[in-house]
Amino acid sequence: MKIYTEKSAEAKVINSPEYQEYLEFLEEEAMSKNPDDFCFQKPDRSSYSESDLDIFSLENQIREETAILADEYLVNSYEIISAAI
Repeated sequence: MKIYTEKSAEAKVINSPEYQEYLEFLEEEAMSKNPDDFCFQKPDRSSYSESDLDIFSLENQIREETAILADEYLVNSYEIISAAI
């Protein structure tokens, strides 16, 4: 006789102190082996120009590229429809 168990897709949260200590131990081990992966240094602002930090500076370029892509899509659609006819 086979017994089938249904596995739940829900994530389980383990709140035991032993498990939390184990996770901290694993994190400390990982940090000791690869300290560069856990380096939380802030970037030096002097190494960036003001235009690099301006998120709106690329807005015109994005609009132009979007228009080009839309034109290419229309041309490709026209070629496909023409070929189908």
